[in-house]
Amino acid sequence: MIGTVFAVMAVVSLIVSIFTGSLNELSNSIFSSASSALDLTLSLVSVMCLWCGIMNVFEKKGIIKKLSKRISFILRFLFPDAYKRGMCGEISANISANLLGIGNAATPLGISAMKRLHSINPDKTRASDDMVMLAVLNTASIDILPATLISLRQSAGSLMAYDIILPTVISSTLTVIFAVTVTKMFSKVF
Repeated sequence: MIGTVFAVMAVVSLIVSIFTGSLNELSNSIFSSASSALDLTLSLVSVMCLWCGIMNVFEKKGIIKKLSKRISFILRFLFPDAYKRGMCGEISANISANLLGIGNAATPLGISAMKRLHSINPDKTRASDDMVMLAVLNTASIDILPATLISLRQSAGSLMAYDIILPTVISSTLTVIFAVTVTKMFSKVF
C-alpha cells in the first residue's frame, strides 16, 4: 500500500512539474533529498550499531539477567505468565533498550521476546495478555534517554539537542501509565 501511495505521489509530482515548467527544480530536489536521506540514515545506523553492540555485551556479561532481577516486581505485574515461567530476560532487555530511547536496537529484542511469548501461548490464533502488554510497552515506552531523538536533533543542527530529555520523560511516563492501565482493564474484560 505504501509503495502505491509513493508511486502515485511521484507520478503526480512529475506531471505537475512538467506542466508548471519546474522540472529542473524537481530534479535538484530529488538529488538533494537523497543526499540528506543518506546522511540521516548513516547517523541513525551508527547509533543503532553502537547500542546493539552494547546490548549484546550486556547480555553476554549477564547484566540483562541482573536487570531482570532488579525489575522483577514490575515484570511480575506486567507479564504474569512469562514471569512464572522465568522468561523475562528478553522482555527486560527490550524494556531496557526502550528506556534508553534506542527503539531500533530494541526491535530485535522485542521480536525475540514476542517469539518466546508466542511459544508458551496455548491459543496460537490470538495474542496472549503478555503478548499484548509487550506490544503496548513497545509502542508507548518510557524514554529516560531518548538517544535516537537526540541524534536526530544533532544531525539537524540543534544547539540544544538534549533539552528534549525532561519533556520526553514526562510525556512518555504518562503515556505508559495510561496504556498499561487500559491494557490491564481490557485484559480483565476480554
